[in-house]
Amino acid sequence: MLFEKNPDNLYPVASLTKLMTALVYFQTQPQFDQVVEIMPDDVKHSSRSHIRPHEEITVRDLLHAALMSSDNVATKALVRSSGIPLDEFVARMNALADSMNLTGTHFVEPTGLDERNVASAQAIAALLRTAASNPIVSSIMQKQTYSFASNRKLHRLVSTNRLLKSKWRITGGKTGFINEAGYCFATMVETPSGTEVTAVLLGAPSNRLRFAEARRLLDWTFRFGLPRAAAAAGTE
Repeated sequence: MLFEKNPDNLYPVASLTKLMTALVYFQTQPQFDQVVEIMPDDVKHSSRSHIRPHEEITVRDLLHAALMSSDNVATKALVRSSGIPLDEFVARMNALADSMNLTGTHFVEPTGLDERNVASAQAIAALLRTAASNPIVSSIMQKQTYSFASNRKLHRLVSTNRLLKSKWRITGGKTGFINEAGYCFATMVETPSGTEVTAVLLGAPSNRLRFAEARRLLDWTFRFGLPRAAAAAGTE
């Protein structure tokens, strides 16, 4: 641990929830070419989305929408397509959190729209590292843009992770926001020597500040916090 502030305090984590949703979804051995029809209930109370009822979208494309642009409609459709009842799916999320020793972490639904989805910064760091160990999830989280076509229209996704355009090699990341949670962000950066650094910020007051704070943490880490070998590799 290079720097920490209130690492064990529990906070609403908004769409960082989707990291756990993805892990549980992958346990169902999904078929990535499976086509899912978007239902009106997927769209209802789902916040902003460009996905509309009765579009037909593959599981692969829904995963990109859920993880890159934090789309709640896509997330609901994915969970429904798993064939697992919603209550059981959420129970699996909590069981997996317990098995990972994510103390205090608790979920009541899979999107992050409910402020009762809570975790600590320390738990989110562990959750992101586990999610990024899945090569498909890691690949999606590293994409700046992605386009796909449903049966009705073309969609172009832009990642909500602004650090993908930074000087660092980002190997994973997820944003989240609801009013009760503030602006949340978790990201992983690989140093030139192969060391991986994880940064988590919960409850930032604005979108700009969550990325500014993350940059400050990472700048400090690359200057002062890395092992000497990693730091030397970074100056070659």
